[in-house]
Amino acid sequence: MGSVIQFPQRRATRILTGPLPEDASEREEAIYHVRGLRAERAALDPTERAWHVKGVILSWWERRLAEVTGDSLPLSQIGRR
Repeated sequence: MGSVIQFPQRRATRILTGPLPEDASEREEAIYHVRGLRAERAALDPTERAWHVKGVILSWWERRLAEVTGDSLPLSQIGRR
């Protein structure tokens, strides 16, 4: 049964991002926020309100990152380079 796809399980995630440097570029700031929000959201239960709130904020930062970098990648791929 190697082709069975396991149901995703909630996992404990620690956010290990340092502080954003004051001289960070717009691109670096957007990547910082996207990565942090993705990590925070991954630790939440999708039935919680906070999960949806993080999703709204995350989509805003993903759009901002796309504007700054000029990327035409799908939103789920932006910032994962």
